[in-house]
Amino acid sequence: MVRWLGILLRTFRSAVRTRRELALENLALRQQLAVWKARQPRPRLTEMDRIFWIVLARLWKNWRSSLQVVKNHAPDLIALDFFTVPTATFRVLFVLVVLTHSRRQLVHFNVTEHPTAEWTARQLLEACALEEGPRYLIRDRDQVYGERFSHQARMLDMQEAVIAPRSPWQNAYAERVIGSIRRECLDHVVVIGERHLREILSKYVDYYNGTRTHLSLSKDAPRPRTAQLPSQGRVVKVPRVGGLHHEYRRRAAEAHRTNKWKAQGSTFHWTTQYCCVTRRKAVLQTNILTSLQSWSSR
Repeated sequence: MVRWLGILLRTFRSAVRTRRELALENLALRQQLAVWKARQPRPRLTEMDRIFWIVLARLWKNWRSSLQVVKNHAPDLIALDFFTVPTATFRVLFVLVVLTHSRRQLVHFNVTEHPTAEWTARQLLEACALEEGPRYLIRDRDQVYGERFSHQARMLDMQEAVIAPRSPWQNAYAERVIGSIRRECLDHVVVIGERHLREILSKYVDYYNGTRTHLSLSKDAPRPRTAQLPSQGRVVKVPRVGGLHHEYRRRAAEAHRTNKWKAQGSTFHWTTQYCCVTRRKAVLQTNILTSLQSWSSR
């Protein structure tokens, strides 16, 4: 009912607008699409593009409304991409990251040496099972996204938005976070193996989501932070990601956060143990059923 009410309101709004406003809005949207589809590694606004927006702002007072298309759909978008990490033993590990567009939050990551369509589909399920259900998924044309992955996306009621060939800028959010991970973390460490890389990325993801600021979020973190008053004590420096980065907090706030992490760590420990026992039982049941089937077929 609410959806149809919104459609009727937008229809009424477009009906009362003048043809001049509609023509200017269509012109602005076409110009943005032309820039977005430019066959360049990093498309930028040229002098003619700047002159276009200056003239449009003079002719149309509501020109900013044509820039809200991406912002309005941001809560419904997630992006994912792979990148490789070489190790000290000359192995190549593949890392998958899943990012939300609304708050630039890293909702999931995992590491493997041999990515497959089944493994990637399982990561998508783990990333989106507890979310509000994004409607669109942005990815590239890598062969690792097979039919199994597309089937999993359809089961989660998500529509895949596949970018153009050799156009990584069309998945700019995922490319940007991968660059941040390289520059701020992996370029400063030597990765030993898969377990070591997973531990490093776990610390960085926690720092990225809870501490690292973003200009697009008004210098807030992906997980919103609360203001700390001077009455909470003096400012202390807290190392993050093994000392690569630091966080500055009030002493009382840091003590509260430390106690909270200890409680969460205890809960995570017991939850992990329960999940491991449950998984062992499931594997045992599968082996028993397989043995019975092979025995009955003889």
